[in-house]
Amino acid sequence: MHYGKAFQGHVLGFEKLKETLQWCLDLGVTEVTVYAFSIENFKRSKEEVDGLMELTKQKIAYLLEESDVIAKHQVRVRALGDLRRLPDDVLQFIAKGVNYTKNNARAFLNVCYAYTSRHEMTEAIKEMVTGAQDGLLYPSDISEDLIEQCLYTGDSPPPDLVVRTSGEVRLSDFLLWQSTYSHLCFQDVLWPEFSVWHFFSAVLSYQHSFAPFRKHVVKTEREGTSNSTRATFAVSWISGKGSTSLRHPSWSRWLRSMQRGEDRGREHSWNACVLGVFNFWNSCVQQAHGFNVKCR
Repeated sequence: MHYGKAFQGHVLGFEKLKETLQWCLDLGVTEVTVYAFSIENFKRSKEEVDGLMELTKQKIAYLLEESDVIAKHQVRVRALGDLRRLPDDVLQFIAKGVNYTKNNARAFLNVCYAYTSRHEMTEAIKEMVTGAQDGLLYPSDISEDLIEQCLYTGDSPPPDLVVRTSGEVRLSDFLLWQSTYSHLCFQDVLWPEFSVWHFFSAVLSYQHSFAPFRKHVVKTEREGTSNSTRATFAVSWISGKGSTSLRHPSWSRWLRSMQRGEDRGREHSWNACVLGVFNFWNSCVQQAHGFNVKCR
């Protein structure tokens, strides 16, 4: 019974990933890294591990069937981790997915499988030691930059935002080196229940902490531009605890109706509306700095 519930949670987690990736595409986020399977997960029951391996094959097969979507968004899938630990049949499916998207370069989905950050750093050090022993580099060549190039994420920029769900306030051995200067967002919600509102809250939290963006907000507030009012309105609605923080009465009425359980059928269209309001904030950040998200 416990295994059945756990497996159902993994299934819902994969579905949530699909939904979250669409939100990222809508906001112009071009790189997402997800912690799909930790090396520590191999310590779980054989039934659960086997179920996860089978689920992985099913989802990659589904990915290959969605060729039109992949081609439209030009998404490249990359598998990061010690893939030697995975069964051969799973490796074959992963290889198909990676090879099928290898020429895409507009957006990137990094899937960490058989991964922990400490193992990643250990493997990077081993690679450098081997290089020194083979005469390919001198010990003096070893630097922070070289270490970063030897990590699984060597082709990616450091994450701007790291989101950790489930209420745990820890990184759980995920991107420890890469997230040195990342904005960390810990949310008290299980991953399958992660909603577009949690997503907005995380991105807005990052934007609020981003120094160049704060300077832009201060400037627009001093100038009294309409964009400043609109942006503040979006922040208040998404991150506020109640309708009292809203400045527009029609939005306040809608939020109150949502809290009473009304108009839930229109939630999707309102999500799209908020994405439109959100574009101002997102464009400011993109102009100042490349943006990518890491999800745990």
